[in-house]
Amino acid sequence: MISGSVAGRRAAFVTARVCAHRALSTLGHEPRPVLPGVHNQPIRPDGVVGAITHCTGYRAAAAAGQDEWLSLGIDAEPHAYLPDGLRTWFPLVRASLDFTDIEIRIDPDINFLSTTMRVLALTGHYEGRWSVKRGALMTAVALPAHALVTTVSGYSL
Repeated sequence: MISGSVAGRRAAFVTARVCAHRALSTLGHEPRPVLPGVHNQPIRPDGVVGAITHCTGYRAAAAAGQDEWLSLGIDAEPHAYLPDGLRTWFPLVRASLDFTDIEIRIDPDINFLSTTMRVLALTGHYEGRWSVKRGALMTAVALPAHALVTTVSGYSL
């Protein structure tokens, strides 16, 4: 999985999984390997949604019951230009978002409002939070279980 990776990448992978184990334990799950799926997404126990993120100097994980949340997304990146894609959507539609797929309005305090565009499965407005600390930009968004769900591009959600 990561045996051929450099030491820093292996350390980030392992410590992010430690965070995932802690998040899962708050839901009453026993520790077990958090292995990557076909698209490199973390595989969680049935009925659990969550996210893992890591960048230089920061690791985090979130987990919640699928009965309350459709998807969770967290991300941490060095405080610089962000890479393409938004990770909350990938577990739902198995595709990354392009910049033309979403509009994000940033509140200078701690909030952002995203509006999905075009024919994405989840249309509407979703609020998230952001913070910059210790050289990392951290973002989080959670989609409630009652979010609008339809079929898109052959995926039935």
